[in-house]
Amino acid sequence: MTSPETLTVIGNDEIALELAGLAANAGREVLWIQSERCHSSWLVALALKNLVSGLLADQTPARRQHLRQLRSSSLLKNLLANALCRELQSLQAEADKLGISVLTGDVHFDNAGQLHPLNSSFQHPAMSTRGPRVIATGTCCVPLSSVDNRPKVLSVNRLLCAPQLPQHLCVLGGDGVGAGLAALLSLFGSQCRLINSGTCDEALTELAIDSGVSVTDNSFRSRLSEFAPAHHAECILDCRRQVGFTSHLALPQLGIEPDEQGQLWCNDVLETWRPGVYGAGSVVGFSPVTTSNITRQAMLILHHLDSVRSRRAASRSEFAVAQ
Repeated sequence: MTSPETLTVIGNDEIALELAGLAANAGREVLWIQSERCHSSWLVALALKNLVSGLLADQTPARRQHLRQLRSSSLLKNLLANALCRELQSLQAEADKLGISVLTGDVHFDNAGQLHPLNSSFQHPAMSTRGPRVIATGTCCVPLSSVDNRPKVLSVNRLLCAPQLPQHLCVLGGDGVGAGLAALLSLFGSQCRLINSGTCDEALTELAIDSGVSVTDNSFRSRLSEFAPAHHAECILDCRRQVGFTSHLALPQLGIEPDEQGQLWCNDVLETWRPGVYGAGSVVGFSPVTTSNITRQAMLILHHLDSVRSRRAASRSEFAVAQ
């Protein structure tokens, strides 16, 4: 039977498994809702890292040459989709070991704080309870500049939906997604430049170099017009900006207004403006909590939930004595 105090963790960012695991080990019932389509940058980077590592390790030069000759965008999309599926299955296997209930699908909030399926028919008793909810949906890449009228400036989605892969590509942003996509596209025969800016995923940057990507450094704040094309047909993939993956959750109905970056404002225990709804991990845009350590963030939320439960138990005891 589901407890009204079931902890619901929404999203597949890095902190989701950490928080769910710690809560389960502490004896809490946990429901983990993993999205079918809104994958955090952390999960995409992890999938890219394992996919590129596998291609580099397993493919003979002849197979690699065949991949370059195919230059199939549909094959690339299928490989990436399968890699993401494997990562989700791996997370689910870890959750199963810990006794965590996992649902795969997308949800949104109503104004009463209940969760509803967005594009699936799944349902679970805990989705209708008023137990604590933690939003751990992470961030995703969007271009710093509008791409509507600039056909050679691509978003990640536009790149993956293109009928064919670009022959020449400049990838802006050396974080996991940017470096991973540059490495993968290079293996598919694109001539790629990777412009590191700000943060850098060292492991994926090394894989990009091994895949034949040219890597240079530049400022995060550089304007798009400052990146001169190395080839007249060169496209630009802009991966520099990370925004919160929250638009699908209908958070304004809860009274939670994400900032202009789609991220959440949280207090010193990572609780949002809506009591009982918390943010965790990279989806948090502002909080007095300065630590980026996911274990410390998870422990902070769980300690607060324990103190809230203790206060409620004490209040019930006092009421019973008064009666």
